[in-house]
Amino acid sequence: MPELAEYRSGLTAEVPIYGVVDGNSGRLVSGRADAVAYGSGKARVVFDWKSDAAPELGARSAYSNQIAQYMKVLGAELGAIVYMSLGQVQWVSPIKTG
Repeated sequence: MPELAEYRSGLTAEVPIYGVVDGNSGRLVSGRADAVAYGSGKARVVFDWKSDAAPELGARSAYSNQIAQYMKVLGAELGAIVYMSLGQVQWVSPIKTG
């Protein structure tokens, strides 16, 4: 997909995610990002590849929340849910807190 091409050179696959969100020990996150694009020594974009043929709104929302949590833990500035069968990219912005 052309809009993802710029991230290929810094892409790392299957990145484990674990940490505390906002310094709150009651908000733990654990998972695995399908890929993370790194630049200048830090996470830039968290990617999740999906094969859903017709993802419902609830599923899209859950995927966005998952990626947003991963972004928060890694300090990434952007997320992308890539619906491979649809040829679509859903960009996710960081969670705003405070």
